[in-house]
Amino acid sequence: MTDSSTGTSVQWAPVRVPFRRRLQTLAILFWTMTGPLFAFFWGLLICALLAVSPLAWPLLIVYLVYFYFDKSPQTGGRKWMWVRRMPVWRLCRDYFPARLVKTVELDPKQSYLFGYHPHGIISVGAFLNFATEATGFSTLFPGVDLRVLTLKMNFLSPFIREYWLSFGFCDVSRESIRALFKQGSSPMIVVGGAREALDAHPKATQLTLICRKGFVREALLAGASLVPVFAFGENDLYDQLENKRGSILRERQEKLMRWFGFSMPLFQGRGVFNYTFGILPQRRPLTAVVGAPIPLPKLENPSREQILKYHTIYVEALRQLFEDHREKYAQPGTEDFQVVG
Repeated sequence: MTDSSTGTSVQWAPVRVPFRRRLQTLAILFWTMTGPLFAFFWGLLICALLAVSPLAWPLLIVYLVYFYFDKSPQTGGRKWMWVRRMPVWRLCRDYFPARLVKTVELDPKQSYLFGYHPHGIISVGAFLNFATEATGFSTLFPGVDLRVLTLKMNFLSPFIREYWLSFGFCDVSRESIRALFKQGSSPMIVVGGAREALDAHPKATQLTLICRKGFVREALLAGASLVPVFAFGENDLYDQLENKRGSILRERQEKLMRWFGFSMPLFQGRGVFNYTFGILPQRRPLTAVVGAPIPLPKLENPSREQILKYHTIYVEALRQLFEDHREKYAQPGTEDFQVVG
């Protein structure tokens, strides 16, 4: 169908859609808009309370003092299982659908550092599979206390930070990783980060790994095993404006990334009532496969050669994980495994 006002072809959603699919779309809309919705809700609530109740002022001051001094994102975080088990996340899971695949057992007495690949536009699979119980992580890997690490900026907004902390999210920093190992938890890092998000095109498999070796060093310091995770379909959830390396657009995006610490991919998904444009991810299968752990020795001061050795082993294990499951879970036409800087 063509929208006469724009001259573009818009594929509208049918009027008659099963009720559960409507619920799934609303659940994904809720998750996508969590940040703006919470900012609006708490801002409105605080303004209302301050306007009608004198007691709200000292309570707000107490919270702001707590907010300033609390270092939970860097010191092990916290998580509330009732938040991770909310029914809304199962609706989000069924929207794609999302799936978590275990290839081996993980000993809960061991320490692990999980690497999630690829980043995609917003790492949907990392959230659904490892920050919620939508796909049954705690059932598949009982006793493994996994914490997903994210940018520090996500903990800089009052009240909203409490929401992210309730899932077990922590700051992606050395301090945070070491605190998690100390308390017996296992951090998960989306290794490719902001730079890899700029390569998140459907069917693409470009992983930013050559220059990412810090996670290997932290695993060696702790004597933790590295666990590769590959999420088939993560890059297929959004379309992104063509931005090849070396293009003017890419140069501008990388410059902004250096300034702000996060990237700004120009992407589009689908809408609530159409399949052509919007901020919602596409309904495409999303399968995260957890590979076998790679044992690492505990070293007080690992050398560059030692870090490079285990980094190479990790990359090859990730490549093999991709190849072993590609035929079953990758979309037809998915590119070959590529490692870039």
